[in-house]
Parts: sequence; C-alpha cells; structure tokens
Amino acid sequence: MADAVKNQTGQQGAVLLSVEAGFGFKTAGKEQNQNYRQSRQSSLKAGGDINIRGREGDITVQGSNITAGDTIRLDSARDILLQSAQDSQHQDGKNRNAGVQVGVGVSVGAQTGVYIYAEAAYGKGKNRSDSQTHQNTLLQSDKLQLSSKGNTVLKW
Repeated sequence: MADAVKNQTGQQGAVLLSVEAGFGFKTAGKEQNQNYRQSRQSSLKAGGDINIRGREGDITVQGSNITAGDTIRLDSARDILLQSAQDSQHQDGKNRNAGVQVGVGVSVGAQTGVYIYAEAAYGKGKNRSDSQTHQNTLLQSDKLQLSSKGNTVLKW
C-alpha cells in the first residue's frame, strides 16, 4: 500500500492536495556461475648439479622452478618443452527484475477529480568475463645445458 500526499501552492492551476493508494509487487532474481582452474607450481633444488635425462620420450617442464648451484643438464631422446602453466577463471551471470503497481488517486485543486494509475517495469542484464594468468618456468643455475634429438621449445 502506498500513500502519497503532495502539496503545491502559489502556482496557477496547481494541485493543492493529491492522495494515492495502490498495491503492487516486484520480483528480482540472479544467476551466477564461476569456474576456476589453478595450476600447482613445483620446485627442484640442488646445491650442485641437476641432471635430467629422457631416454625414450620428451622432457616437459611446465610452470616449475629448477635451481642448481652449478649446472642444470636436460638431455632428451626427443623434444624438450619448457612452458608456462596457465591459471584460468570464467564467470557469467544473468539478472532480471520486474514490477507492477496499480491504484487510485484523488486530486483537489485546479483539476479536482478521481483517477486510476498503473505502472510497470522490467529489466534484465548479462555479464561474462574470462581471464588467464601464467606461472612461468624458471631454470636458475651458473650453467645450463639443453640437448635434444628433436626440438627445444620455449612456450608461454
């Protein structure tokens, strides 16, 4: 129930008094979805050398840290793949609202009388976002030796 009293004076043809009574409803809703994919970073540390040999396949280091005090050696029978790991996030959602109100009013002044009114409203919206971040691969040592029978690939 809504009651409103309006009082305006000093204007030609002005409304002196207006009273309204009405009823209505409104509704609103939203829906939100989120997905996360997070990589885990691993570390390998040694005070001296680190030697990694792949006798049959590829050597892949993804989003990891390898730290040696002296030398890191990667020796692959095929490819060496040094690449970042990806973290991703996706969000999407929808919202909506609606409302209706009807009522009657009485106006006294230059235009005296009874009136009815109706109001309606509707709205909706959508959102979407995607993001991706990278966890780099780090090889840290005094010396680095990469040996592959195939390709050596640095990939972001």
